Amino acid sequence: MISKPIRFSRLRLLSSVVTALAVVGGGVLMGVGSVWLPEPQGVWLIAAGAAAAFLFLVVWALVLLLIKVESNTARQYNELRDIQDRLAKHETKLTEIAENVRISDTAK
Repeated sequence: MISKPIRFSRLRLLSSVVTALAVVGGGVLMGVGSVWLPEPQGVWLIAAGAAAAFLFLVVWALVLLLIKVESNTARQYNELRDIQDRLAKHETKLTEIAENVRISDTAK
């Protein structure tokens, strides 16, 4: 059975790679800040590294959430179009039935 490709797979991959690089970069900044630099600059590097890692993790989670919302919206739209098609088919059949049910005065 052929499986459908995952929607926005390139965007998912790109956001995952960028987030991983940002978290690694934030970890490097925190490591450099904690080991090599004097106290005032080291604290700022640690804070910057933690903020960068946290920010990119939040943005990554938001990207995944937006992709999920879009995919659910597209699925609901497709289902609604299917329902509208079925409703149109039933409407024509019901119109035919209504016309056939009408009987003339002479038939009564």
